[in-house]
Amino acid sequence: MTANTVAITETNKAGFRVVAEVTVLTDGEAEQLKDWAEADGYKADIRETSGGEYNGWSNRETWAANLHLSNDETLYTEAREVAGQDEHGDALQEWIDKLADEVFDTSSSKPFTDFGNAQMSDEVKMMIREIGSLWRVNWRELRASLTEE
Repeated sequence: MTANTVAITETNKAGFRVVAEVTVLTDGEAEQLKDWAEADGYKADIRETSGGEYNGWSNRETWAANLHLSNDETLYTEAREVAGQDEHGDALQEWIDKLADEVFDTSSSKPFTDFGNAQMSDEVKMMIREIGSLWRVNWRELRASLTEE
């Protein structure tokens, strides 16, 4: 499948280059995102991508999911436990979907309860946002990585 990646960049006051890459499926979505970014003063470039391998993973979304899950001890421990009980990747996907639903549920007055603290809620929100398209995550590949000895 061919997709488009919109790279949005800005150099901040400290001289650091801030980069966000967003993968979208249609040319129209890419153009719209580019227009929005440029209207806000960012530089935006569109490039066609095949959705293929990314840093040794089947795609960028799977790589990003692994990066976040393996960089936070609490998330990593929980993800390994869920993955260890999962033969096909379905339970891991359901767990992430449940976390996403809970942290982004603005209609509920209940606090984020799976881990019991606001910092974890922020970590999960950042993970979900940076993964981007949860439907593109290769859950079997991620499960295999989490269950390796």
